Amino acid sequence: MHPDLSEAKLSSLPLAIRRHAKTVLSPSTSPESASCSLRRLVVQCIQARDKGYTARSLLPVVYAVLGDPNNLPNPETTPEPLYRTRVCCVGHAFALFTCCTQIYTSPALIELTPRIWAWIQFMDIHEYVPVDSGMFFWECVPLTCLLYFLHDHEGRQWLHTDAEVVHFIGKTWNRLVTVCENDQAAMDNDHCREVLQSITSFLSAHDSPEYSNAFVDGAGGKYEFARLLIRTINLFLRIMKLTDQKESDFSLLLSLDSTLSFICYDRFVSRAALDRAGIVQTLIHAISYLARPNAPVTTPFQSSIALCADILSASLSKANSVSWGKAVNAGLLSAVFQCGGKYGTDPYTGKSLSRILADLTTSTFSYCFLPVFMSELPSVTMMLPSTGFMRCRFGKDWRGIVSLAQERTELRKVFDSNLLGIRSCDNFECGVINVPKASLRRCGTCQHTFYCSPECQKISWRKFNHRYMCKCIQKDSNIIPDARTTRFRFTLILNTYRKHKLPILLQKLEYIHRTGTTDYCVVLEYVAGYCTPKIAPIEEWEESLASHEYGQRTATGTREMHVVCLAPGGAEFPLLLRSNKPEVLERLVGIAGRLPKDADVGKLKDDLPEIWREVEELAGIDVVEAYS
Repeated sequence: MHPDLSEAKLSSLPLAIRRHAKTVLSPSTSPESASCSLRRLVVQCIQARDKGYTARSLLPVVYAVLGDPNNLPNPETTPEPLYRTRVCCVGHAFALFTCCTQIYTSPALIELTPRIWAWIQFMDIHEYVPVDSGMFFWECVPLTCLLYFLHDHEGRQWLHTDAEVVHFIGKTWNRLVTVCENDQAAMDNDHCREVLQSITSFLSAHDSPEYSNAFVDGAGGKYEFARLLIRTINLFLRIMKLTDQKESDFSLLLSLDSTLSFICYDRFVSRAALDRAGIVQTLIHAISYLARPNAPVTTPFQSSIALCADILSASLSKANSVSWGKAVNAGLLSAVFQCGGKYGTDPYTGKSLSRILADLTTSTFSYCFLPVFMSELPSVTMMLPSTGFMRCRFGKDWRGIVSLAQERTELRKVFDSNLLGIRSCDNFECGVINVPKASLRRCGTCQHTFYCSPECQKISWRKFNHRYMCKCIQKDSNIIPDARTTRFRFTLILNTYRKHKLPILLQKLEYIHRTGTTDYCVVLEYVAGYCTPKIAPIEEWEESLASHEYGQRTATGTREMHVVCLAPGGAEFPLLLRSNKPEVLERLVGIAGRLPKDADVGKLKDDLPEIWREVEELAGIDVVEAYS
């Protein structure tokens, strides 16, 4: 036996404490008397000047009360009063153990650990502790004890059942959150809160695959684990509201911070499960509370706000247009306003807010997003003055988003009335474009592509790889975006193209004149929702264009390749522009051939007014165009 666990260790204690300790250790002491003495020992230990030293000196009592791990009481044969008293004694022993601040690096843990873990397993297996706040206290105390020395790296090595322990902690965490959600007394219980805070700290400290998988399994699987993280955040927010959290006590904020950090940085958390469990609405709720007008502007608040904004921006940036349509509401926009108005100057928070606003800007391309956004706009506009958001650096971005949304909403009305039933033949070499959908034939297998004739369908099947795409769509129809959203996005891109037709023609002319070829592509990169098109050599964008089925990389009279990037640094996707007016490009090539070698296209209007008028005339031709 380790010397720290020997009864001789009691001799250094004060007489009053030593007397109660000997009462507990005496074989003739009744269980009820032992329980009373243990309770007094816990109180005396807490009140002692050197609590850690006193608790360490009482380790022999803890060791003796826990007893042989292979000889625990049998609930079926032990009388109920005696059984309950014995478990209460064990709870007091655990309370003594948690008072000890020096034991966690002591080799005595080697002998104590099996007894601690045996009792925790015993309580769990026999379901001694019912799911109510009154008795759940006794499970909280030993679990706190277990978490304390699990937190120590050396202590972790002494445990030979790490995965099993972590699995149990995940299961108990689930039960504890359930108890606190349904029982106000449990939520007010300091021990319950202490365990909950210890678990969140333990979460962020143990991120190996073995531990993470054990946590997930213990919590009930990936989806339940994601729900548990979100329920824990909501629980911390509820407790903070009830206790009217002040600057003097930030333990709950630090625990909230640990949970958010785990979600933000741990690669084992399923993002899809978090989205299904409602992470966006939870973060909106958290930001609204933490950034409320009377909340203190301090480092813990700022850290939690920054993490919330980071996770929110990450979740929204991966959402599709339909998800964005569901996520956008007055609550989300209000949270963004409050966060920007109060913490917009913080670099970390500001970066996340910039991402959210950039995603909002990109979402104005979405057919589903616009009506939801416009319906919420009047109510959020009324709350703007009280947040100070328009005075921060994001005010200009917001005005740009509103302007874009209003402009594209008008285009959406035109799209609904005139263009929704319009399609083009999906054979990229066909000249049948922008015709009524009813005049085309749909692919009978995938139900997604349209053709003007069986011949065009055969060409697309052989030459443009529809054979492969057709099989993929049959297996997973979600790989193809919603038809209205796709067509509406193309309509907006075409609108951009038409608005910039003259500058684009001048850039094409300059490229053809300089290189003598039409092997270019039109690059449409949107910055803050607005686009300034440019012409680039096809080689620079070959990697992006390679994913398009159309193999030809030189502009012809009716077809030319485009690369579209809806946000800076975002994913690019290739598009093929098809026109019904081949003479536009043919005449442009002819004009380029007549230009002097040293001609400056930028000064064409002043130096060569006749050619300038020709280019203007080409820009005025009403070209019917379609993207594929």
